[in-house]
Amino acid sequence: MKSFSTLLAFAAFIFSSFNAVAQKQGTAAEAFIGTWQLVSATWGDRDSTSGYDSSTVIEYRVITPNWFMYTIFQKKTNTFIGSSCGKLTIIGDQMTNTAEYSSLEGRKGVTNTYTVEVKGNIMHQKGKYSGVGLEETWVRLY
Repeated sequence: MKSFSTLLAFAAFIFSSFNAVAQKQGTAAEAFIGTWQLVSATWGDRDSTSGYDSSTVIEYRVITPNWFMYTIFQKKTNTFIGSSCGKLTIIGDQMTNTAEYSSLEGRKGVTNTYTVEVKGNIMHQKGKYSGVGLEETWVRLY
């Protein structure tokens, strides 16, 4: 639990550091910036779809103008699953991230691009994660 608290404190520091920069930029990317919690997700292909949502995992994501971080926990056992962070670019409704650091096997160096739509405090994301179709819904916490 101590490592989780440290991780959240670090995420809050990163977010607050870059939030001031985002406010000065005045771009459409501002809609994506924040701390988000996963509400639902479906990933897979037409023949094999595996869904997970807030009933099975707790996942947080912090997005700044040029950096992302996410952390995943197994809800039932309250155990750490993994975390990744790295560079992020936002152009229009396209968000591209490259994991520079990851505790998850095979994620370091992987680049993914998603189509993202934000309406109020809800973010919908669609694309491919490591080549597998992905659709997610997030709620903004901050």
